[in-house]
Amino acid sequence: MITWDPTFSYDLLQTTADPLQPLADGVFELQALYGVDSDGNGSADTWVTPTGTWALSALMNGSSAAAAQLRRIKAIRLGLILRTTVKGPSGGTPASLTLFSDLGSGLTYTRTLTAAERAYRYRTVETTIPVRNNLLLTG
Repeated sequence: MITWDPTFSYDLLQTTADPLQPLADGVFELQALYGVDSDGNGSADTWVTPTGTWALSALMNGSSAAAAQLRRIKAIRLGLILRTTVKGPSGGTPASLTLFSDLGSGLTYTRTLTAAERAYRYRTVETTIPVRNNLLLTG
């Protein structure tokens, strides 16, 4: 019998392994933004990067301020850079890939590829996930 350990998925978030271990086939990079309710109307009207007071460690510290910050997150926007596993012909891949280009220069993420990385084919995918958790809405 296989037993599922819920701490296993948490351990996958750790980035101290050297070298880093791939988690999913074909996923080269993942970036995220939080859609935040900045005016109290219940909808996401501002996008922020998960750094500083919006970093996961700050949001999960158990304080009442962190709980208030969590309640303000109304959506999560994910950007994925996907890569083929087989090297292709050289010269077909651009020198850089951009995520979140529709949100303005302050939130745009650009990944510059090395010469070795340009030997593969890439695709970018973006999606927005609304957060509708009743536990986060109370309090």
